[in-house]
Amino acid sequence: MCNSETPLFLSPDHPLAARKTVQTIQDEEGQIVKIDPVNFGIQTPADGNLLLPLNLPEDCQQEGLKVMFSGTVKEVNPNELMAGQPLVLTSLHKQ
Repeated sequence: MCNSETPLFLSPDHPLAARKTVQTIQDEEGQIVKIDPVNFGIQTPADGNLLLPLNLPEDCQQEGLKVMFSGTVKEVNPNELMAGQPLVLTSLHKQ
């Protein structure tokens, strides 16, 4: 099931884990979108932002899945090109 009853894990060794937090999101609605064959994002309907969850569980990697999530948005360096803002999920629930 795509519900986090236990804390979502992200290795402290992940290269984006130590980046500065630029925003904290609490209980936001979103929809899972497939960015390419191996990467998924969360699109927020309120502002259309695309977030790149660094610790999205495999069973939640389903295009079109509606979720409620919380997490911390990480900084992107000016010289980096990313499809969206990196996000460390702290909770995730299927709607």
